[in-house]
Amino acid sequence: MARRGRKNRVLAGQISLDLRFFDRATIHAAAEEVVDKEVSEAALEVAVDSLKLPNRKPDKNYDLSIHDTDKKMILNGLGEPTKKLIYEAVPHSKKVQKFISDRAKQTNDPDFPDKLRSCFVAEYKRLIQDEGLVGDELFGAIRQAISDRIESGAAKFAAQAILVHLFIICEIFMRPEENSDATT
Repeated sequence: MARRGRKNRVLAGQISLDLRFFDRATIHAAAEEVVDKEVSEAALEVAVDSLKLPNRKPDKNYDLSIHDTDKKMILNGLGEPTKKLIYEAVPHSKKVQKFISDRAKQTNDPDFPDKLRSCFVAEYKRLIQDEGLVGDELFGAIRQAISDRIESGAAKFAAQAILVHLFIICEIFMRPEENSDATT
């Protein structure tokens, strides 16, 4: 099915991609198998505990509105491998939101949601400022940096579900209604 002049690869037997537009790390990340595609509360617990959230007052100046995820992916230059990863985790967003809310109540830490958000936002900002990353490379680097802190495959996917949840509720990456030089 490959056309002349293009390098195509079928990922998970479902999609064919023109690989000239994606770096090797992004392609590898999209092709790798995750042990457990379910996001359990136990996996979320392990993922969050592995992140070692800061014990400080977080910045609460942000908007929790859900916006057009597809427009947001285009605006942020996310390609097919990253979109595939996002779509795998999107169905778990409500479970992640419930977990975050429940964990804040159970631990009597009303700042827990903001501490968790701060962990991902700090990595996002560091990678933009220090490494100049954007698009697929930025999303992949955040995913990798968070994943490196976690040992369990199920917890790694849970952390990815948290990352995607923060993406779709517009906690990280540019929102469609923002101008091109704005960041969250």
